[in-house]
Amino acid sequence: MTLGATLSVQDNAIGGVAIALNRANERDEQPSASTLVAGLSKAIAAYGERPPLRFFAKYGRLYAEHDVDGLVALFDQEWTMADFRPSDSQDVYGVEAARAMIKSVFSVSPDIRFAIDEVLACDERVIALTVTYKGRAQGGKGEFAYISGYVAVIEGGRWMSTSEFEHDDEQAMLARYRLLGGS
Repeated sequence: MTLGATLSVQDNAIGGVAIALNRANERDEQPSASTLVAGLSKAIAAYGERPPLRFFAKYGRLYAEHDVDGLVALFDQEWTMADFRPSDSQDVYGVEAARAMIKSVFSVSPDIRFAIDEVLACDERVIALTVTYKGRAQGGKGEFAYISGYVAVIEGGRWMSTSEFEHDDEQAMLARYRLLGGS
């Protein structure tokens, strides 16, 4: 995915949604998860309706609704996020930390949206994917894009862990995917 010249990378936004804008009447619509989360239809076509993809469909719907409690319910109490990026390392632990991040994102960018750029690998519980979060700061000014690579473990519909990588570090993401039991 190529980002437009008006977008810049900003490292303080985590999470997001994709909202389909109806240009005829300028109102937000929330059609289906596969059109709501950009890139989801392509991933489902490649990997089928595997649990991690169903999870990200639900995640995207709840982001579109800005349902903080619904989003937090997706996280395991012991959820962790290990940051493997060389310069922005920040590990996060527990569901309350997830709640704080989600609330922070919505307060910084009320129109933030989430897109799956590419699914690198996916089985019944582990997924390696690249994502983009785009939005504008409060008041509609200052567009940004946050791009990242994730290896996520999903068990029983709950987000157990996230490993975060540079967006283009496919080799490291796939190695982590295999280490976490992805096949």
